[in-house]
Amino acid sequence: MSDDNDVSDLKSVVESYKQMGIVENPLAREHGTGIFLIKHLKPDLEAIYQQHRRENRLE
Repeated sequence: MSDDNDVSDLKSVVESYKQMGIVENPLAREHGTGIFLIKHLKPDLEAIYQQHRRENRLE
């Protein structure tokens, strides 16, 4: 699973990604979270998403 600044596990389902920034507002709950531009999602991302949803419903 990805953390806030490492999305390298998405390599298999996207053509490319690039970190474009970071949430810098110290009052933001997301402070320190990376902001990424992700291009060209591959079709199997939908299957991964559906599996993730099923797994989270069981927890």
